[in-house]
Amino acid sequence: MIHLRPIGWLEGLSRSSLQEIETKGIIKEFHAKESIFLSGEKLKHYYFVIKGSVAIYKQNGEGKKWIASLLTDGDFFPHVGFNQTDPNYPGNAEALSDSVLFVISKQQMNTLFNQYPTIHEHLTLFLTEKNQELITRFSNSVLETASHQLVSLLKRLASQSGEKVDDDWILIEHGMTVQNIAEYIGVTQETVSRILHQLYRDNKAKKVGQKKICVNYKLL
Repeated sequence: MIHLRPIGWLEGLSRSSLQEIETKGIIKEFHAKESIFLSGEKLKHYYFVIKGSVAIYKQNGEGKKWIASLLTDGDFFPHVGFNQTDPNYPGNAEALSDSVLFVISKQQMNTLFNQYPTIHEHLTLFLTEKNQELITRFSNSVLETASHQLVSLLKRLASQSGEKVDDDWILIEHGMTVQNIAEYIGVTQETVSRILHQLYRDNKAKKVGQKKICVNYKLL
């Protein structure tokens, strides 16, 4: 049986709090490229990533996609709708890799908050930090180079869901294609490929398989 781990939003909570949260929702598996929810649909559930990677994205009528958030182990989404009577999902959510999510209904989330105010306070603090990360990301997209943005993404993924394999090398099973990364950073696929190959040449990263990469965290 899969149990919630004290990571991300749940970090710092007691075992009893984790068990209480578990009783309010279910564990659900999503396959790679499987839709989780669509933009504009009524918000009925919240999600917590136990394992895997999820993209939150917007897409226009011409099919152009912009990835607003890349979520991995420990992330909670969406970040909206808590104080709204009838909210909608703000974007599309799709599993980038085979993923395991904890799913809790909006009604059960409100019940949890009413019964355990400390859990509500804990989540509020976590979302405040995540919103600051989002602001930093947007400023970086304007002020920083594509190389800096890609390295920042790899470092975040390494620290959040990476697995140490040897000395300073960390394996990231990110589930993303070059196109996904380009849609997240806002550059062309050719630019992402060029930066990745430069990281390989500088021995700061190694390609170890499809949608996987090893990075030397200290050299990034």
